Amino acid sequence: SALDRPVRRRWLSADVGLYGLAMLACVLLGLNAHADDRPKTAVLKEQVLEAYYVSAVARLAISERWSGTRRFAADREAAGMSREPTDTRFGPVASLHIFHGVVVVVFGDKADDALVGKALVIMPIVTERSKISWRCASAPPAELADLATVPAAYYPDACQT
Repeated sequence: SALDRPVRRRWLSADVGLYGLAMLACVLLGLNAHADDRPKTAVLKEQVLEAYYVSAVARLAISERWSGTRRFAADREAAGMSREPTDTRFGPVASLHIFHGVVVVVFGDKADDALVGKALVIMPIVTERSKISWRCASAPPAELADLATVPAAYYPDACQT
């Protein structure tokens, strides 16, 4: 009967071992288990761009508040977000702060070593039509004056000053 026959696994043999399973997981997840072959600059730019994307929720909330009140959100709560900056932890981002409309994204331990502990500072700029555009800044607000900022060479195009 069918129950008496041994089960054959065509795609994975029993002697693959843990290393083989780890390599398979890396391939399936699109990860490179060895060195990253991309240039360091590309990796840094990609992580800074990801941080910029993570800031989109805060930037939208600040823009909406501005359009309704002509005032910038003083902090995360005023922007309709939770109080804790670490609640916006995602990928290379460890925390997201808001200081009077300025968004500060801090890189954590999942970021490249060159970015860990540094900040991407994104400032609102009021245009002639009272709309908000966003630009990266080279210095953090006074509340985070001790933070080093991301070098301008890694800013995303949407954030260029």
